[in-house]
Amino acid sequence: METSSTMRCRGLRGATAATDNSAEAILAATRELLERLVARNALDLADIASAFFTVTDDLDAAYPALAARELGWNEVALLCAREIPVPSSVARCIRVLLHINTTKGQGDLRHVYLREAVALRPDVADTPPSATMAAVERVAIVGLGLMGASLGMALRERGAARQVMGFDADPGVTERAIQRGAIDIACASVAEAVAGSDLVALATPLLAMRELLAEIAPLLAETTVVTDLGSAKAPVVSWVESLLSAPGQFVGGHPMAGSEHSGVEAASSSLYDGCVWCLTPTDRTANAALHTLTRIVEALGANPRTMPPEQHDRAVALASHLPLVAASALTLTVAQSSEATEALALAAGGFRDTTRVASGSPRMARDICLTNTTPLLASLDAYIATLQSFRDQIAERNPTLEATFTEAKEARDRWLAGQSQM
Repeated sequence: METSSTMRCRGLRGATAATDNSAEAILAATRELLERLVARNALDLADIASAFFTVTDDLDAAYPALAARELGWNEVALLCAREIPVPSSVARCIRVLLHINTTKGQGDLRHVYLREAVALRPDVADTPPSATMAAVERVAIVGLGLMGASLGMALRERGAARQVMGFDADPGVTERAIQRGAIDIACASVAEAVAGSDLVALATPLLAMRELLAEIAPLLAETTVVTDLGSAKAPVVSWVESLLSAPGQFVGGHPMAGSEHSGVEAASSSLYDGCVWCLTPTDRTANAALHTLTRIVEALGANPRTMPPEQHDRAVALASHLPLVAASALTLTVAQSSEATEALALAAGGFRDTTRVASGSPRMARDICLTNTTPLLASLDAYIATLQSFRDQIAERNPTLEATFTEAKEARDRWLAGQSQM
């Protein structure tokens, strides 16, 4: 393959097919294609100079370039065109040509062809591993609660790993993980689980990870890939870079899935089906490590999405951690009221749905607040300001209240339709 240390502009190709001629289908297919291209080639947004999209003549409900904007490609030059009708072309096909600045040779780039578009280039088809082709030989899962046990169940059910080792600080949990089919082998120590493993997945509470990383550091082979399932990434990355001898083998991970229930008893092999699985490589991350994690995520039926650790932490502070604090605060506000008995007797679906995540693990919630502190405080400040604005409008009996509620409804409706740009 051609290699060079000189930065050059290279062409990176991809294609996919939309399920139908609707804006939602076109944008969803395009987002998936772009995210796969970024993940497969470990691209930063700064690497991408331009993106040229084409669609077959049976797609006209949306410009695929809008998906790039939704992904934050605001500085990338975008262009769309419609293809000349050809009788033998793939139906509802979306193609893209990325111009990227890279030191890689053209032969080192990984083009991505998905869905029916695989027929265009079967030699570079991007398909997840089948049940008979494991993505990795041996996986060690440290921490067998809801997330870790569900990972083990999914790996075993989908054949993405040939052997799943498991360890939990509570031996009873490890035993129940065996009984539930989450792991193949119950290990008595972290060392036993990690030894000889190709992939180590840390599924412990966040504040336990620093000590755990220090413990496993001397046990890891040079080629062992390490990931985690924690919901804050920048702190974990900083620990990795100070503790592991090969930090490039670490790829931060955060599946956007979960439940208000916790523990191995709540685990499910389908927990990650269809979820967004954030992968947060850094400049030091090895491409091979990122590729391994991406293949595993896809094999589990999840959708990998790469982003820098700091961007991830700001985003989840808004979309996940703020709702957790807000739900807990709402629950306490009602429960501590002198009218709590009557209020809770009248509470129905709205209160139940709004406060659902307050039933989650208190330790997990504590660790989130103590590790993703700065982004969460910024989100809370913005939320408090919005609440204060609502309070002022209510106190003033301001008729603009209806417009405020309309703005909120429309924003949520756009999100539900998969077209949110929030």
